[in-house]
Amino acid sequence: MLFESLKGTKLKKELGAVRVSKSYHNKHKLGSGNFGFIVAYKNNHPKPLDEFWFRLDGSYNSDGKLVSLSFGSYGGGASRGLQDFTYTELISHMKRYVKHEMN
Repeated sequence: MLFESLKGTKLKKELGAVRVSKSYHNKHKLGSGNFGFIVAYKNNHPKPLDEFWFRLDGSYNSDGKLVSLSFGSYGGGASRGLQDFTYTELISHMKRYVKHEMN
């Protein structure tokens, strides 16, 4: 999978999230880089506890191919080794993870 396939608006729509924000993106001189997204979902708790936050972090080589990718709850553990997933497999994994965490 290529880094360019990870767009916040597309992820938000496909995951049913209320917000997807790029938290960082570092581009290196040779064309590689690393990045992080925050994925937020609403829940039934009163404010300020009314959202679940998740992180999608990774790095890519100079061709834009993902070489590492992880997804997990914000401030908690994460699923690693997702860089070999297709975009569709990634979305499916993220949806299952979110459903499990929010129940």
